[in-house]
Amino acid sequence: MSRRAAVAATNPLAAQAGLDLVHGGGTAVDAAIAAMTVSFATEPGIVSPMAGAYVAVWPVDGDPVVVDGNVEMPGRGMPSEAFGRGVREIHTDYGGGITVGAGHGSVATPGAFAAFELAHERYGGAPWRELMAPAIRALRTGFPVGAAAASYLQLVHDSLFGWDEQTRAAVTGPGGGPARAGDLLVLPDLADSLEQVASQGATVLYSGDLGAALVADMRDRGGLITRDDLTAYEAVIRPALTSTFGDWTVATNPPPSIGGPVLTALLRLLADRPGGAA
Repeated sequence: MSRRAAVAATNPLAAQAGLDLVHGGGTAVDAAIAAMTVSFATEPGIVSPMAGAYVAVWPVDGDPVVVDGNVEMPGRGMPSEAFGRGVREIHTDYGGGITVGAGHGSVATPGAFAAFELAHERYGGAPWRELMAPAIRALRTGFPVGAAAASYLQLVHDSLFGWDEQTRAAVTGPGGGPARAGDLLVLPDLADSLEQVASQGATVLYSGDLGAALVADMRDRGGLITRDDLTAYEAVIRPALTSTFGDWTVATNPPPSIGGPVLTALLRLLADRPGGAA
């Protein structure tokens, strides 16, 4: 029996990953995780694998929930004088001109893969490795840089990524400058890391080899993430924030995330306009 699905994603590789999971017998949650992981791998500068994420799920036979994998403030066991170190100010023309804090001291405890794994355990159907496979394949064979990533890298290639030899190399195009739209990037080191996540699960990022490597790098370069931060991290399943607008009921992130409440407020303003709710 054929299966129908709609996948919204950042690029064709991510969308195809989601569709392939559905047609291979996976659930919608499997498809979403596969697509998001490809996006993490193939949108350099826009998103990052060691980030936070939310997974919104509305089961056919249950109430909507959000798997909260937001980042967390690190620094368990660190002396007070450590906070504020390891951060440098970077000015960029992005968004008309902004100044951001970057560096190891600005890095939070990651939560995305913890959320992905918890969502997969509760609502997935395909093997975990299959969810990671499309991203690993794209990183090993190469992926074209998208317009959004290329535009951002033109602004921050040197200031945000250029300070570290490995980071600079990852976002540098064939011409030696910032990767441009259509340039093919191959990132075998990231593929190797995702191979470990595929075979060992998200635990490798928190109590395994990848977590240990992260803690060591943070210690050496003025970061705050400690082993205690990683082992204490847990993704949380929360009841979704639901609102009804005309014939539509929308489920989104609840507090403490601010995104869901803001989106709900905007939708209510639109619904209150003449002809706004349909």
